[in-house]
Amino acid sequence: MLTIMDMSTGRCSDDLTAHYDEDVLNANWTEPPRLEPQLQLVAVPARQPGIDPALYLHAFYAAQE
Repeated sequence: MLTIMDMSTGRCSDDLTAHYDEDVLNANWTEPPRLEPQLQLVAVPARQPGIDPALYLHAFYAAQE
């Protein structure tokens, strides 16, 4: 692939974009898409009762020894 750069303007041209000028590519004919913040509801599973955090941590730290 051959890329040619005009040293006076700094514009690059290659085989793929040789037909379009930067003025045409950046003409702002359409507005850029705008992202709007939205809240989404997420289903959270119910917490299972009966899990003792102290027993869990004891078993977790015992496994690391």
